[in-house]
Amino acid sequence: MVEPPPHEHPLLALPNVVATYHTAGVTREARENIAKISVQQILDICAGKTPLRMINPEVLPKQQERLMAAAG
Repeated sequence: MVEPPPHEHPLLALPNVVATYHTAGVTREARENIAKISVQQILDICAGKTPLRMINPEVLPKQQERLMAAAG
C-alpha cells in the first residue's frame, strides 16, 4: 500500500472514515502526545470548530457536511 494514499483513494471518500497520520517508530511519550492531539482535533471537528493544527482547512466545509449527513 502506498502511504499516504492518494486523495482519490475510495476509502477516503467513505463518510465513516477519519484518516490520520501514522506514528510508527516514535517514543511512547511521542505516541501519547500524538494521540492526545489527534483526539482533540477529532473533537474539534465534531464540535464544528477548526482544529488548531489543520494543514488543509479548505476541506473542512465538505467534511462538516459529511459529518452532519452521517450523524443524521
